[in-house]
Parts: sequence; structure tokens; C-alpha cells
Amino acid sequence: MESLEIYLSTLYGAGAQIAPDPSWVPVPHQAMGAPAPIAVTNPRSRCGRKPFGFFPGETAVIQRIMELRAQGLGFDKLADQLSDEMVRSRSGKPWHGRVVNRIVKAELSRR
Repeated sequence: MESLEIYLSTLYGAGAQIAPDPSWVPVPHQAMGAPAPIAVTNPRSRCGRKPFGFFPGETAVIQRIMELRAQGLGFDKLADQLSDEMVRSRSGKPWHGRVVNRIVKAELSRR
């Protein structure tokens, strides 16, 4: 018990109280600045934002983007065209040229 009080005082200063449920107290490797243990994950899983085309319906949007790009439209004009056609972006906001650029680059790198 005394070691826990010393531990808390090093973290939060002298006079730190012991919580009724000490499960909120950080584990020692986090408190002492040591690196956290490495988690073993599935190398095929993908964390974070999924690439455009992952969700249903997005492949049709990619095809439309590539068709318009083949017609020679620039990224900003292409974004305006998609917004005018009421094609929904993932966020529901109007399309932006930079987003279209990223989608085209990703699609070209897949081919």
C-alpha cells in the first residue's frame, strides 16, 4: 500500500489520494516513460481511414471520376462536375479537387 502511495506521489505530487478503484492508474511502463509493449496485429487488417472504394457504391464513383478524367477535366473542374451531378462524397460535403486528385492517384497506382 505504501508503494502505491509513493507511486501516486511521483505521478501527481505529494498528498495524492488512493482512488477507490485504482484501475485508472497508468501501468508502470507508461508512467516511467518506457515504450509500451508491442501489440501483435493481423498484418492484413487496415486501421484508420479506409481507402476510397472500400465501401459499397464507391466503385461507381471511382469509375465516373476516371471517365471524366479521361475526357480531360482537371481536378477542380472534375470536383465541380461531381458536385453538380449530386454525386455524394463520403462526408456528404461538396467535392474538392485535392480529394479527387488523391482518388485518381490511388486508382492509377492500383492498375
